[in-house]
Amino acid sequence: MFCGCVPLVPNSFNYPDLLPEVLHKCFLYETEEELFEKVKAVSGHWARAGHDVVLGEERAAARDAVRRFGWDVVGPKWEESLDQLIASG
Repeated sequence: MFCGCVPLVPNSFNYPDLLPEVLHKCFLYETEEELFEKVKAVSGHWARAGHDVVLGEERAAARDAVRRFGWDVVGPKWEESLDQLIASG
């Protein structure tokens, strides 16, 4: 999502918690028919607008939603955890 990918995911498991509510209508689906319609919509938009499907406010929300998973955020936490594990012997 950070680079403009479009996540079409079921409205279940933890997916709704990972996406800001403003993106639920765009990216979450309930049924296979709804998924099919969303794939068609995304494909049509992609063909018209190029590869960048997530636009405007949705793009900013999508980027912000996954920024917490970026290596610049997660990497230092992993490094600290691994250093503690090594130090504990």
